[in-house]
Amino acid sequence: MRRICYNPQQRIDCHVQMFRAPDAGIERCVGVVTASPFPFGLGGTRQARWDSDAAMLEDCMLLAQGMKYKSLFHQLPYAGAKCCVELVPGADETRAYTALGEWVRDCWTNLLTTEDLGTSPEKVAIMHRVVPDRILGRPVSAGGSGDPSPYTARGVWQSIKSAAKHVFGRADRSVAGLKVFLKGVGHVGTAVANLLLEDGAELFLQDLYEPHLQPFLGKAGVTILTPERVPTQADIFCPCAKGGDVGEDFDLPGVRAIVGAANNQLQRDEVANLLHQRGILYVPDWVANGGGLISVAAEHQQKPREWVLERAMRIGDRVDELLTIAAQRMLPPLTVAYDLCEQAAPRL
Repeated sequence: MRRICYNPQQRIDCHVQMFRAPDAGIERCVGVVTASPFPFGLGGTRQARWDSDAAMLEDCMLLAQGMKYKSLFHQLPYAGAKCCVELVPGADETRAYTALGEWVRDCWTNLLTTEDLGTSPEKVAIMHRVVPDRILGRPVSAGGSGDPSPYTARGVWQSIKSAAKHVFGRADRSVAGLKVFLKGVGHVGTAVANLLLEDGAELFLQDLYEPHLQPFLGKAGVTILTPERVPTQADIFCPCAKGGDVGEDFDLPGVRAIVGAANNQLQRDEVANLLHQRGILYVPDWVANGGGLISVAAEHQQKPREWVLERAMRIGDRVDELLTIAAQRMLPPLTVAYDLCEQAAPRL
């Protein structure tokens, strides 16, 4: 089990439930809500495939732990939560997500969930029909807050700009001329890429799904990389696909900062210490990508979209504060971010 870097002995204290309904199209599902005095845990429902029940459980627990710290860092009153679901091949998604909604309704009283990797506002809308009080992120046309990715992207963009200040001496947080290797050009990655291009960054883009790259073909300042290639030189690595891209053997020529949208970017949190020793700045994923959580939290709290945009754009200032403290203490930003969250956490 991966542990957080400043305290290798800390447990992940959480409530876990597993669920199977193959007749309804659900091969397996697990939900996790971290222990907290807050009345609800908030986190997305992720659809993917896992090698085993144990792999799904570990992934879900780590993702929920990330959501816990994401809420604490961004000052939101929620425990961490996550649902991971694997469907039977060829399953009827309406039937499967209806069954998933029934499970949330009947077996959880403290879980708020929304879309995540592999799901969508349309899929969570199916769950909403069954449990309307605790499913967030439906399409705007159906009364929900819609796709949170634009807000996630703005937080990542602002985090990159703050990293540029601290690593490259850009007092104005400019990214003009910096080379950014952005891996994963889905909803969030596309938005981050466009924002960086507008700011004058030079991009190297990579995605396993070739159609995601089509809108960028021929664009000035963009180099498209095949999956087996990496740039010969880059300043910033921006992982926006699945996690686990950064391990002890991380070696991208020239990269001095890692800032992205993907969850669980580090193969284990102790890697943050190794990056720090090598002079590579790592902005914790749950710090940079908090805009999406802010978006769905605002729906639950009935806050306007203007509030969401303002909070997402302030993520860069929070990152600036974090990096300033980390530099003063000569510690990895991940260690300092955990410390700040623990200091702010309400006690059980």
